[in-house]
Formats: sequence, structure tokens, C-alpha cells
Amino acid sequence: MNETRTIVLSDAHGYPQMIAEALEHAGFEPGVDRLIYAGDFLDRGDRPEECLSLLEDAGAEMLWGNHEVAILLNHTISPQDRESLEFWERLLQRFEAGAWQLVTSVGDVLVSHAGISAEYSRDFALVGFSPRALAARINEDFREAVWRETADEWRGEPCRVLDERGPLWLRALEEGPGGMLPGVIQVAGHTVPAGRVVGELREAGFHLVDPGAARAWGASDLPPCRYAVIRAGAVTVFDDFSSSTSASPATSISAGWSETEAVSVTRPRDRHPCAARRPSLRSMTA
Repeated sequence: MNETRTIVLSDAHGYPQMIAEALEHAGFEPGVDRLIYAGDFLDRGDRPEECLSLLEDAGAEMLWGNHEVAILLNHTISPQDRESLEFWERLLQRFEAGAWQLVTSVGDVLVSHAGISAEYSRDFALVGFSPRALAARINEDFREAVWRETADEWRGEPCRVLDERGPLWLRALEEGPGGMLPGVIQVAGHTVPAGRVVGELREAGFHLVDPGAARAWGASDLPPCRYAVIRAGAVTVFDDFSSSTSASPATSISAGWSETEAVSVTRPRDRHPCAARRPSLRSMTA
């Protein structure tokens, strides 16, 4: 009997055809396969509404990406489409309902938007090295961090879960294998896999699925789909209709990626010009 498949996608950035192509290539079966979308459905392409509808109609388990959280928290981010602000109320509803998470687990595999860094090693030990328990702990921290960031009286620094080495902003190519949480397989988006370090990350059990939509100049310039399939603890990444597999953090595989430099994105802390027109989460739910 076959194990249940989990398909992981991310970073379509307003291009629903990238989602559709990946699901078609994977032979996705609604109600049979588990589908996880690891964040960033908006900003860049002009069809984010179709991205969200396609994913939610397919029953996808939605994870927060840095672009969705930027809208939720009234932060600016580059790139950011003005039309993305229209999603604020719906994102708020999903946050309040707890419908979306920051991190999830598939057996012993952790899935998040950007990845879990070695800074969470102590947390991992405190929960008995359980990926599921660590995901629950980080999700709880995320909810508290969002409430604190949106509180009128809050003037402190962003919590760890929201900072540049947190699950929304971590850059795996810059960190390398030594910067990632050891002892667990991970699947993440946020960073387009490029260069020799990708092979090193995969050997360490860290897999990137960002297809590179943010680098496209338009729908006619989109790169091929990229997605991961998790089954029985093994992760297979499909890229341009080829694949490579890792069954454990110690598995050695070859990587055939071109040596191009990854795009680095920083997080401005400025607010939207229209932020004053939108109430905080606390005032909305008081």
C-alpha cells in the first residue's frame, strides 16, 4: 500500500499558472494527496486572487510567507504591489481563525517558508527533538509576536520568529548547512536554489522549492515549475521535470544547478503610507 504523498509548493507570486503546472506534473489528487503551500502567493504577478482561489479550492494547507505577513503587519517589502493591500482583511481573518500556520510537519519533515535555523537548536532539544512539537512551539511564538507587533503600545524589537534569521526571512544559501537546524529534514521556499551550496544543503537534508517567479519579467518569462514530494520520510524535489531525492539528512546526492548568485532581499521596517487608515489587529478584535 502506498504512503500518502505530500506535495509542497511555494512562491508563485501572483502567477497561478506556476501552481497549476506543478499540480498537473505531480498528478495531484484532491482528497488523496496532502498539499502544502509554503507562502508568498502575492506580489509580482497580476493574478494573486487566482493563486489563492486555486490553492484553497484544492484544499491546500497554507503557510505564511514574508509577503503575506508584510501585508498583515502593515510593513513594506520589495517588491510589493499596491493591489496586495486589498488582501489585508482576508489575511487578518485567516490569522484570527488560526487557519494558516507558520510551520508544519510531515512526519519528521519540517516545512516552512524560509526554513528553521540553528538558532532553534535549544528549542528543538526542549521539545524532545520532535519536529511536530517544534512546529507547534514556533506557531505559538508567531501568533504572540504578531499580536505584540500590532499592539499600539509595542515599541520593542521584532521577536526572533519575525527577524532576519526566522522562518520568514532566513536565507539558506547565505547560511549554508551549518546555519540550519541540525538533525531534521526541511523543505522551504523563499530562496531560489542556485550555486554549489544547494548540493551541500540537500546533503544536509534541506530542500528549496522556490521556483524563481520573483525573477521573471512577466508571465511569458516564467521559469519551469519546482515542487517537492514527501513520502515515507523521503523528500523528492522536481525541477524542470527532473528530480533528486533525499531519504535522510546524511544522504549524499548530486546537484546540477547553475552557478548564479541568489537574490538577496532585506526587510525595511517602514510602514505603508496608508497604514494609518487600517486599524491594528487589537482594535479590530477588541
